[in-house]
Amino acid sequence: MENNKFFKLVWRINGVLILGTVLLILLAVGYQAISQMLRTNYIQAAPPVENLADDPQGKEKWVIGRPMHLNKGDFILLPLVSENKEVENVDVEVFASKSYDMFGGGYYGDASKNVLFLNTQDNSAFWLFKGVDRLILDITLFPAGYDYEGSTKAIFYKVIAKDTNNDNKLSKEDAASLYISEPNGDNYQRVLSAYDRIISRDLVSDNRMMVIYQHDGKAYSKLIQLSPYTEVSNVELPKVE
Repeated sequence: MENNKFFKLVWRINGVLILGTVLLILLAVGYQAISQMLRTNYIQAAPPVENLADDPQGKEKWVIGRPMHLNKGDFILLPLVSENKEVENVDVEVFASKSYDMFGGGYYGDASKNVLFLNTQDNSAFWLFKGVDRLILDITLFPAGYDYEGSTKAIFYKVIAKDTNNDNKLSKEDAASLYISEPNGDNYQRVLSAYDRIISRDLVSDNRMMVIYQHDGKAYSKLIQLSPYTEVSNVELPKVE
């Protein structure tokens, strides 16, 4: 009896080992098959675009980023993206809540060096600004939201314009500024020279919006006229008494 129990135990152990071996073999074969399929279906990256910006040392390898379409507008925005990834991708927060968005509503994650505005009516195009000496970390159409069906009234840009940490390069570690333009790219100008966090951006009338933001441990609200852009008021929020 004891011998029978022993042999049954050995048989069960052998069965488990054989089953485990078969599963490992199947996993290895499946991995090889999937790897081969991915290699077979791999599409080589498109060559860089050479006619949009100079790249004398061949480091930037310019490409066109993901297009952005205005809501009920005549322009498509084409970010100019460098394949030289000194800046990590920024988390995409498409159509985040307009009441608490951490600068949400941004459309894409690759930092760009400029933005081309392409007119869909006459096929004309122009750049947002001259040169490629700054980083645009986020582009936001305003207003934004799944429930918004109106036209774009403004475009916001989270921009790194200066090497504020003195590491001889522009990156998301540098202080960001907030810029704005009209939907057609006109009147590109700075809204906030520095900020730590955007709490909200809300349309408060047909041509006015309010930005609530934090900077250096304080909270502020800024009232803005959109077109033409004018700062109406910028105040620090009061403390509780």
